[in-house]
Amino acid sequence: MVFQAMELIRQNLNTFIAASIPLTNPEPVVLGNIAFATPDNPATAIDESAQIYLSLVNVEEELTYKNIGAVRQSEIRPLAYVNPPLHLNLFLLFSANHKDYPTAIQHIGLVLLFFQGNRTFSIARTPIPATGAFAAPGEAENNILITLDLMSLTFEQVNHLWGSLGGKQQPFLLFKVRQVEIDAARTLEGGGVITEININ
Repeated sequence: MVFQAMELIRQNLNTFIAASIPLTNPEPVVLGNIAFATPDNPATAIDESAQIYLSLVNVEEELTYKNIGAVRQSEIRPLAYVNPPLHLNLFLLFSANHKDYPTAIQHIGLVLLFFQGNRTFSIARTPIPATGAFAAPGEAENNILITLDLMSLTFEQVNHLWGSLGGKQQPFLLFKVRQVEIDAARTLEGGGVITEININ
């Protein structure tokens, strides 16, 4: 579900940017580690300097959902004991990997504009239909529902972030993606519903 959530965002952001400004690169937003970005690499056919890198920089568990019950109704058994779903918050970094600084600022501005108009994402609510990374309609991957919040970092936090990435700071935005649900739906134990109590 982590990959599906990131790909859902990437596909819709790609469509928005491509419709907003003329581009030489058909894929302005790519999933990739900004630490390994090559802004000037003549050996590749694609100009990687004309891309926005979408990188996963942190994952945290949402503790407010830790008290969800472990007993659920199942299609196979009336009651089933399963581990509660894991609810995650993802921290996504959007970095403008451009040799031309004004272009980088322009693209970061487009990312802000896109998320101002699209704060919540799901298969049904997104501007374009998601393709490629998603299962057939009705399966769990298509029930994804996430919300994005812009993170404001201090100068010290910015320094630590880019220091850990091992690269020079680029124009960037950091978003917190809330409530990505991980659920294997693995039944640990099952049983029927108690209908009567016998007292001796």
